[in-house]
Amino acid sequence: MEHAETETQIARIGPDALAAALLRPGAPVVVDVRTADEYFDRDVGRVPGALWIPLEHLLAESNVLRQLHAPIVVACRVTIRAVLGASVLARVGITDVSVLEGGIVAWKAAGRRVETE
Repeated sequence: MEHAETETQIARIGPDALAAALLRPGAPVVVDVRTADEYFDRDVGRVPGALWIPLEHLLAESNVLRQLHAPIVVACRVTIRAVLGASVLARVGITDVSVLEGGIVAWKAAGRRVETE
């Protein structure tokens, strides 16, 4: 039950809202927490410009993210690991965090451009 409570407290942003936010001043930084195999999967792709920090390294890299002084949007394939990643960041005091609702799958389904290189 604790996981469900944590999940409801995390802000979410849809693909269209994220695409618009990325064009504005003070744009968020997208952090992709997928595994290497997923991140480099050319069939799926990733949000252009996303930083790749696998979920298991997120805590160790949290100080780097803190120094960006920007909102963070955590993304994964669908949403589950992004919620876990956002929870990790919130526990270390990074509070301007949201998750990409539906992950890269939803981003791509919405017709948004993906990087594959």
